Amino acid sequence: MTSFPPGGLNYPTDIATGDSSFYIYQYKDSLSIEDSLEAADYGRYFLHGYDEPNLSIKPQEELVFRFTCEISNSYPIVINLKMNQLIVKERVKGWLYPVFDNERLSKSEQKQLQYSELYFRLSGEKKKIDLKRRPYLDSLIKIYPKLTDVSAYQELKNKAALKAPEKLQYSIKIVPISPEKFNQLVSLINESGFWTMRKESWCEFPPNDGSYFKLEANTASHYKIVGSPSCENDNRKFTLACQEIINAAGMTKQLPLIWDGKTSTIYDSIKIPDVKIRQPN
Repeated sequence: MTSFPPGGLNYPTDIATGDSSFYIYQYKDSLSIEDSLEAADYGRYFLHGYDEPNLSIKPQEELVFRFTCEISNSYPIVINLKMNQLIVKERVKGWLYPVFDNERLSKSEQKQLQYSELYFRLSGEKKKIDLKRRPYLDSLIKIYPKLTDVSAYQELKNKAALKAPEKLQYSIKIVPISPEKFNQLVSLINESGFWTMRKESWCEFPPNDGSYFKLEANTASHYKIVGSPSCENDNRKFTLACQEIINAAGMTKQLPLIWDGKTSTIYDSIKIPDVKIRQPN
C-alpha cells in the first residue's frame, strides 16, 4: 500500500450548489475576489475542456497525481500519473475558453463590467493601496451600485460571451508503467517536500514568459496542490520530481522544466544560387 508523509488538505464535507467545478475548493473562502473568479473560470473551462475531474472535492476511485503545464501561454498539457500508467492529454485544435464580445453589452453595462474588474483587482491588493484609491472607488459605486456584486458581474460576462468557434479537441497517449516505476516517481514526490509546501512555490527571479506548472495529488484521504513558474537553473527537488514524471511520459522535449535560461536561434541552411548581374549598355 502506498504511504505518504503528513500534509495535504482534507476534502470538503459540504459543497455548495454550482461549486463542484471550483478549482482548489479548499481555498475558496480565502482567496481575493479576483483570484476566486479566476479559479472558478479556470476550473469551469479547463476541467470541462479536458474532461478532467475536480480532484480537490473528493477522492477518486484510484490514486492519481495530475501534472499540468502551460508553456508561454500555450494550451495546457496534462499528465495523469496512475498506478499502472501515465495518461497524456495535448490540445489538437479548438478553443478552451469562449470569446468575449463586449459590444453585446450596452454602453452602461460595458462601463459597469470595466469598473467591476477594476474594483475586484484593487480589492486584492494591499490595504494601503485600497485606502488611497477608496474615494475614487466610492464615487464609482454611487454611479454603478452593482459593480461590487459578483453575481451581476458574472451575468454581464455570460452575456458578453460567445460560444467558442470550435470545441477543444485533444489527443490521448497512454504510457504503461511498472509498479516499480510508479513507486519510484511517488518516492521522488514524497521526498521533495511536496506534502508540506505552500500552494505556490516561487523562485527568486521568475521569468516573464508566463510558463507555469503544477502538481496535484488525490489520495483516499487528502488533496494537495503545488504550483510554480518555470525558472532557469531550477534544481529544487519538487521540480526534479515533476521532470521525472514528464520524462516517464515521453514528453521531455515538449516540457523541459530544467533549463539554463539561455536562448538559441536555429537557422535553416539555405543555398542561394549565383545571380549574374547584367552590365548596363
